Amino acid sequence: MARRPLTVPLSVLIALACIVPATAALAPSTVERIKGKCSDVVEITITKVTVGKAVNKFSHSRTGISYVAEVTGVQRSKSGVKVGDTIEFESYFLKGTPPPGPRSPSLLEKGWNGSVFLNKTKDDNFKIGVYGHSFEEKKDN
Repeated sequence: MARRPLTVPLSVLIALACIVPATAALAPSTVERIKGKCSDVVEITITKVTVGKAVNKFSHSRTGISYVAEVTGVQRSKSGVKVGDTIEFESYFLKGTPPPGPRSPSLLEKGWNGSVFLNKTKDDNFKIGVYGHSFEEKKDN
């Protein structure tokens, strides 16, 4: 008796593609490698959050976020940031079904306290350095 090959109707494949979101999370070793390459790793308290205009994409919207923060600790700084400095850095927030790719950053609030992994841009601004892994909230003991 000859076996028939398994066939799946195209409509079933399309339905599955719509139900199961495509994601491509970064491997933990990749996250750690990228963190190690960030120019600045500082502990901060966010003092101001400015939310930009949302730009609609296919299945989500992307909103630019600007944070102002007081530096409360320095783990590493190639740019010369010191404790007590005020820094500003750029991030973003995705609303809706995120596109495939690394984890998206969270939207942080004024008063958030923790470490941030940053890179200095060519125009001398800071931006987050490790996508959604750029922020590590301080844990209270």
